[in-house]
Amino acid sequence: MDNQEKFDGGLERKEVPLKSETKEPKANFLKTACVNSLKNMDWSKDEGDIVEGLLKEGEHSAWFGKRSSGKTLLILHLAKCLATGDPFFNRDVRQSKVLYCGLESPKGYQKRISALLKDTEFKDHQFDYLQETLLTLLQKTGEAPDFKKLKELVKANAYDVVIIDTLAKSFGRNSENSNDDMNAYFQQIERLIAETNKKLHVIIVHHTGHQGDNMRGGSSAECSVEAMFLVKKLTDGFKFYCEKNKEDEANYDVGFFKTEQVVIGTNAKGKDVNTVIVNEVDKS
Repeated sequence: MDNQEKFDGGLERKEVPLKSETKEPKANFLKTACVNSLKNMDWSKDEGDIVEGLLKEGEHSAWFGKRSSGKTLLILHLAKCLATGDPFFNRDVRQSKVLYCGLESPKGYQKRISALLKDTEFKDHQFDYLQETLLTLLQKTGEAPDFKKLKELVKANAYDVVIIDTLAKSFGRNSENSNDDMNAYFQQIERLIAETNKKLHVIIVHHTGHQGDNMRGGSSAECSVEAMFLVKKLTDGFKFYCEKNKEDEANYDVGFFKTEQVVIGTNAKGKDVNTVIVNEVDKS
């Protein structure tokens, strides 16, 4: 026979062409789609904004201001509205599962949460707070262990909104004045969204610089974040202003509020334990 011969007791051997030792690499193209597919998109299942005109799914926002400008007070008020589904400054709110990471003055924010929720009960993980005062989300090399733990926590409890109060307390030993470090931080926030719940919204509480009303640190922060809200103290109360919103209206006063002192209990000496909460003010 052609290409055959007898050997070792009559077994047949066939000649087989040698295979090339090098394999052609498989093409690894980025995914694309024709824009025509967007013309007739079905929006009937779109649940809309988390907070009408302010918070959107799969994004992150910065809420910033000077010290004692009412940032944390406002954010805790927002957190309560998110957890209950109550309107926030006359805006519709989708009831959401909230994780509040209060990394500054834990005793203070615990008192404020206690006042906000005095007559409210929640199901497990509807409104949680992190019992930690250190949360390092960014380190110079490798993945920060705290970032990995936060991802696991968000996945396990299926939070819709995560609030990090403040950026400085979660920034590790990096430099806020470095654009590279600021970019890396917000890339971590985007990873948190992408690798846990793609509809997650992350709120970052931050400070302004010593002068003016700009966010403190490298200018890349203002480019990286998708929505920005400046909280300011006025002579007769407080306001917050939308400075940036990629997908909605911007450059306007969102709302005004005042603070109200409330008694939440008595201490070991029988004296009142006080804190303050937000009262929305209608200036329309």
